[in-house]
Amino acid sequence: MTRRLIVHASQLLAIYILIASSGCATMFVGTSEQVSVSSYPSHAKVEIKTGGALVEQGHTPLSVKLRKGKDYVVTISLEGYETKTVGIVKGGTSKAALLNLLSVPFWIIDYATGAMFKFESNTINVSLQESTSQDGTTAIYAVLTFPDEDGEQKSVTTKMEPVENFD
Repeated sequence: MTRRLIVHASQLLAIYILIASSGCATMFVGTSEQVSVSSYPSHAKVEIKTGGALVEQGHTPLSVKLRKGKDYVVTISLEGYETKTVGIVKGGTSKAALLNLLSVPFWIIDYATGAMFKFESNTINVSLQESTSQDGTTAIYAVLTFPDEDGEQKSVTTKMEPVENFD
């Protein structure tokens, strides 16, 4: 009987340690979030850095998993176009982090792993502007951004052509 009690107590202790080793947000939403980067025109070079260190790189369209709880700087460049720099910043706290009110250790774990945070936005859509040409003129673009049927943000960009003044 005593041996059986010790076995059950050991199992309960192992379960408690397993639960205590990860906070609520860590268990339910994880420590990373999927971020998508797109540009017009596409195939632009993307560099994602945090604290000056390169984390990811590729070409648009790009989808990457980034560790939450950090701020990132995204640089998008394409030859013949002006380089754009956009930030990905931690916004607020995840709803799953509210369960941490049950336990201070859970809150500490979720804070340390970044799981309690979410990004302000996990979608970046950039329209690159052509660089100033040799004659000093600059191209002008009109950008229309709208949600598609799935709620995803889509962008359509068109180059504006000058028209004559009809005064």
